Amino acid sequence: MPEPHAHKRKRIMREFVINEISMVDRPSMEGALAVIIKRDSSHEEHDKMQLRKVTSPEPRPRSFDDFESAMRYLAAEHGMSKIAAMEKISSTRPDLIAKYNREGEAIAKAESDRVVQLSAPSPERVRWDAAVKAIMSRDRIDRVRAMELARVEHADLYRAFQAA
Repeated sequence: MPEPHAHKRKRIMREFVINEISMVDRPSMEGALAVIIKRDSSHEEHDKMQLRKVTSPEPRPRSFDDFESAMRYLAAEHGMSKIAAMEKISSTRPDLIAKYNREGEAIAKAESDRVVQLSAPSPERVRWDAAVKAIMSRDRIDRVRAMELARVEHADLYRAFQAA
């Protein structure tokens, strides 16, 4: 039985013949570019369009700084839906997902830090609410109907509440 720390020997191929090289439309290596392409001239027009895509002078991003740019790239270059792009990014670039979540948490924290201080209710508001609650309890009615009755029964409280 070999020792667990023993290194495996490297296998170096010295003599071989390549019978076929195939192109794929979705390479496994992100940002890979084909430099030499052999093509069948019977499909020349279609191949010219494909060749233009591959040899386009526009730089193609090989890495991404953020989640949104990766999403845009996958949608534009590979026609992926948002869900498919998210799945791809989460399996290949968990660092982008983590960064995106951290940024979202920072935004949420900044928003929660801007809490609006509400002032205490005015004495007029407290007396008005007490009158409405008393009518709700007395007549067993909802708040809207109790407020209608309170406006009539306690007109002075209503006017003070409105003024405040």
